[in-house]
Amino acid sequence: MEYISNITKGMMQFAAVALVVAVSVAMPQTASANTGAGALILNVVTVTYKDSGATTSYAETATSSVTVDLVASAPNLSAPADATVASGGTATYAYTVTATANGSDVYPIASTGTTTNATGVTVTPSVTSITLGASVITAAPTASTIEIPAGSETNLIVGDIVVIGGVDYKISAVAAGTATSHTNTSPTDGVAGSTIAETPTTLTLIANAAGSNTAPAFLPALVGTVVGEQGTFTVDVTATAGPGPGDGTV
Repeated sequence: MEYISNITKGMMQFAAVALVVAVSVAMPQTASANTGAGALILNVVTVTYKDSGATTSYAETATSSVTVDLVASAPNLSAPADATVASGGTATYAYTVTATANGSDVYPIASTGTTTNATGVTVTPSVTSITLGASVITAAPTASTIEIPAGSETNLIVGDIVVIGGVDYKISAVAAGTATSHTNTSPTDGVAGSTIAETPTTLTLIANAAGSNTAPAFLPALVGTVVGEQGTFTVDVTATAGPGPGDGTV
């Protein structure tokens, strides 16, 4: 009877579920750089012909552009504290995951772990994947605004929580920019055309009252720093102690 009593009264101690956030990393192409994915790099070459009197008689422009690739990077994942619940009960763990890439990416959520003296184990993440926006800061024009390359703001929207230099902020406004371009669309029209400079995307940030609650005070030194979205999800773990006496662990 003591054996049965131990099984009945056994507590199921749940260690924090070990989660692996799998990231599919592709080899970066030549265009990849320390700038936001989706940014456009425009190259313009103009050839000018002059007559013997040094008067321009013909000008022609050729352009080429490259879009910056996503350079995949493993995100930062929090480790919630262990929990102990009654045998057959459910423990719920809250995780935060923060992007460290140069652009938006999808992160599949998978679980792995071991059990001791436990049966009927189920591990259920609240989501199967999480999408996080990210980019690279190109300027900090004011204490509360940052600029990122136009086209790199994918999945960075108002209300998102982002992390810069280890501090979390909330996005209060997004002003999407426009990529650089050139007015000459024909390589044979004899017109040099003109280059239109990029208008960067601007993010306005405020303190995250539910997090660090720190007002932004951005400095130009942030140029080159990743701004990565932070997301949350939960994991439910259920198990029964046994078949041996005493507690079980997952």
